[in-house]
Amino acid sequence: MFGLDLYCSMIARIRDKGFKFKKFLDQADTKSVYLRHDVDFSAHQARELAKCESNIGVVSTYFFMLSSNTYNALSSESIAIIKDIKDMGHDISLHFDPLVYDDLDWGFNFERDLFQSVFDVELNIVSIHRPGEFLNNNNRKLQDCRHTYEDEFFNDMDYLSDSGGRDVNVKIKSLLDESSCSSIHLLTHPIWWASKLKTPTATIEKWLEKQSMFMREEARRNCKTFKN
Repeated sequence: MFGLDLYCSMIARIRDKGFKFKKFLDQADTKSVYLRHDVDFSAHQARELAKCESNIGVVSTYFFMLSSNTYNALSSESIAIIKDIKDMGHDISLHFDPLVYDDLDWGFNFERDLFQSVFDVELNIVSIHRPGEFLNNNNRKLQDCRHTYEDEFFNDMDYLSDSGGRDVNVKIKSLLDESSCSSIHLLTHPIWWASKLKTPTATIEKWLEKQSMFMREEARRNCKTFKN
């Protein structure tokens, strides 16, 4: 929706204002930024943002879903992409949907163990997908693991999110000019920055078009009798 060029300039503006990009659980100090990406649609789009950040010289954390209906984080291609993001120096972790499982704790342990095994990482913080009622007790732990909606990250610092295609640029510019701003938690979703289009609907439609082309190619590759 906003385009990669605008994303890169936004992140560079924050850096040039003297803010330090931190990984979650690093100690916050004056002018700290916790940059987080919840990957809901595409690992490919996440890698594009990761490349931009690497070129600018900042780090962030990418949270990937294992229960997504829109991409498979455990396909060979996605595994390679996610490991590539990790190799750039960014953190990778789990984007957990608490509504998938009747037994939330069992589901979380299952996904955490699987993620750690596949990607050779130890998860100490995760993000919650569409937290909803989870925020009624937002300081609860998921077993012994922390999450990004705890007060420390969600209420005790300036929290900004582009959820639903919300434009965060104006608010960021305002915060950067405030002498009282010390720490920022910025959540982005790569889908909104992967292409430059006018509306959230247009962005999703573009993604759906690409997905359709991809699925047709996969069908041709896997079924010789498919001629369409």
